[in-house]
Amino acid sequence: MSPLAPLQLRLGPEHTIVLEKFERFSQGFQSTFEQNRLVVETLEKLLALRGQIPGTLGLGLQRLFRYFGPEDLARIITSQELEARRCLLAVLPFSLLREVLEHIPPSSIYELSQSFWKQNRVSVQGIDGWEQSVHTLFQGVPPKVSCQQNMGPNLPVDAAMLLSLMLVLVTEEQRLHLERQGRKPRLRNLFYPDLLRGVSQDIAQNVLLTCDGRSLAHWFSML
Repeated sequence: MSPLAPLQLRLGPEHTIVLEKFERFSQGFQSTFEQNRLVVETLEKLLALRGQIPGTLGLGLQRLFRYFGPEDLARIITSQELEARRCLLAVLPFSLLREVLEHIPPSSIYELSQSFWKQNRVSVQGIDGWEQSVHTLFQGVPPKVSCQQNMGPNLPVDAAMLLSLMLVLVTEEQRLHLERQGRKPRLRNLFYPDLLRGVSQDIAQNVLLTCDGRSLAHWFSML
């Protein structure tokens, strides 16, 4: 039933055509809130799972991200072995990612940074392991996800985006240590504020103006 049906009954049949035209006209508009929501959802899909990981997560991971906050998720991630940590970070929604990283100990952040610097792929077995283990959390039992990086199929992730968020949480010495290893082509979009230190404001502005904003969207979200 049309939402205008009660009004049609009250005004009478002679106004039906006018009301129907108004209804069709109003359907072409969306509220500002709805437009903003759609934009945020689109950006989140592009950024969070930009590395070819399936955009539709299983029900287990959806429940995990819905019912556990950043601090709890950080504690869960930190309790796992390295590859399991990498797998969950790779599928973590962008809206949660930065806050979760801020609650992970610096030593673990650096270990993850080294890992993603060397390898931009994660184990499918590991992602499936998280999906199957989540139910234990709702029973009060910490999950134990077991997977190996070089075993079975794996998927590429946007390592540049992850590293851009992680490298602001490690020391300058640790960042320099990683940079000395050299960047592979997959890290060409890696960016963090320290890269602009030591250059004039004009040069920094020119650099930012010539960059593709989509590649820096994850960093601008931190401002």
